[in-house]
Amino acid sequence: MKKIYRILFFLVVLAGSLSSCENEIKFHEGDITPFMVMNGLLSPDSVISVDLSESMSVIDPRGECPRMEDAEVKLYVDGQLRGTLVHTSAGHYVSASGFTPAVGQHIAITAANTRLGSIGGASTMPAVARIDSVAFGNVKKTVEYRLDENGDNGTEPDTIGYFVNYTFNLNLTFTDPAEEANFYRLMMHKRTYENDSSWVTIESIVYDLKDAFNPDVTGELIETTDYTYYYNEFDDKIFNGTTFTLRIPLEVSRYYSYVTDYTHSSQSTPETEEKDKELYIDLQSISSDYFHYLRARGKVDNSSIINDLFTEPIQIYTNIEGGNGILGCYTSNIRKIPLTFTDDTEP
Repeated sequence: MKKIYRILFFLVVLAGSLSSCENEIKFHEGDITPFMVMNGLLSPDSVISVDLSESMSVIDPRGECPRMEDAEVKLYVDGQLRGTLVHTSAGHYVSASGFTPAVGQHIAITAANTRLGSIGGASTMPAVARIDSVAFGNVKKTVEYRLDENGDNGTEPDTIGYFVNYTFNLNLTFTDPAEEANFYRLMMHKRTYENDSSWVTIESIVYDLKDAFNPDVTGELIETTDYTYYYNEFDDKIFNGTTFTLRIPLEVSRYYSYVTDYTHSSQSTPETEEKDKELYIDLQSISSDYFHYLRARGKVDNSSIINDLFTEPIQIYTNIEGGNGILGCYTSNIRKIPLTFTDDTEP
């Protein structure tokens, strides 16, 4: 009995000590000094431009960071001043001379404001990724019929069309330079051309790049982690200086209709509203700073609210001195592949 009393006494004392440790920490928004934020993604295909804004407290009622419209922005190429960037609208600054960067150039941009001081960032334009070949592998066809439960005469089900579905591996082979660390981002989308007009529909292709490094897909023993490639970014650590093939599982479908209008008038030959489909593949070679920024953003976007409660905060990568943001570079190697198969006929 004495032992039980001792345990109860200890719990009461412990509870009192824990409650006495509570201390309200008051937050003073005015103690936070605002700073400039610069964001820019540079490519040889575009005139150099950046976006400037002012940092804002998380409890600021404005909800959106104020845009910087009165900064002096300078452009340096390989250490030499190459002009200024002029403000166009909403904190967007564009090269006054229309300058576009070239592969290998070191780009630095500074911004100064009388109220917030000066910031600056720099990045080097990477070489274009070398694509050796793009091909489809392990193509499999399935057919899915579409039924109208009421039928053409309203009494029995009727087949009004069918989907031809294909699953395959996209085999993208490229050669990685051995002299340095290289970083990549693979972007893909599908374009569908319509029969009755010249416009196209564009659909982003969602895939998990981790599948491309899976032994079941590549046939090679590659150690992978649980990290999800949220922005389709990867480095060359596992294939540095070699020719490597990404094998990414993809799907594509085409619908054929037996009816000409909503009255379900039958036609002997099925037709499709789609003229053609193309797969746009953009293998980007990205700068080191852009890669680390995407990797940090991916970790944040993949984290859950519950995990955030029990893990350390993720620091977003920045290469902006005196402020925050990212100045990154990338080059593109684009291939257009027709999404047509010789077996694409009525089953």
